[in-house]
Amino acid sequence: MIGIMAVMVMLGLGCDDDISKKTEAGTHGGPCLEGNLCNEGLECALAKCWLPEELGVVGNPCRSDQTCDGELVCDAGGICREAGEVGTLGNPCRTDGTCDAQLVCDENVCHTDADEDGIPVERDCDDTDETIVPDVVVDCQSACNLGVKVCNANGSWSACTADENCDCETPGDMREVPCGNCGWAYQRCGTDFIWELPMECQDQGECREGSEATEECGFCGTRTRLC
Repeated sequence: MIGIMAVMVMLGLGCDDDISKKTEAGTHGGPCLEGNLCNEGLECALAKCWLPEELGVVGNPCRSDQTCDGELVCDAGGICREAGEVGTLGNPCRTDGTCDAQLVCDENVCHTDADEDGIPVERDCDDTDETIVPDVVVDCQSACNLGVKVCNANGSWSACTADENCDCETPGDMREVPCGNCGWAYQRCGTDFIWELPMECQDQGECREGSEATEECGFCGTRTRLC
């Protein structure tokens, strides 16, 4: 056996010579050459060299014109699949980046999007309300105070800003508390020694502190205003 190996070394042969030839750039099964080219008789698809007859079949790359054999369809990743496997929940998106109704394409996969706001359910704070998108601020409350919470980009809500310290000392006492857009409201101490929810908010501003608004200006320009 040692003698055989020695002869192979002398002849410049190696056990993985066949493998290296198969993966050589421009050859069948190997990476494409610069400019997405392959050796004669081969075609470059998805950065790899293929025989023309290998393209367009199920599980393999689509042809250069984005077509596949028979009833197969080309998905967003450039792979030929059965028609029912493209554009449906949990499967690849179509080549134009679309999915069936109430689904959205995210990273080439169709995800649930019940409110069709373009945000997959996994990152949607409320998939039943199309107005709830990342950075939206909504009202919230504790047992005795009003506050706000923000929809985070990962689909979670920030903690509500409402104060949860509801104890008071003298029933009937009144105090002023902030509310709404920089407004104020009266709050009364109840007979149970718990502050009641604030009354009507007074003297509110036009916007919520820290919010931004974009408007058109000049010749086709835009500008952002901070509240």
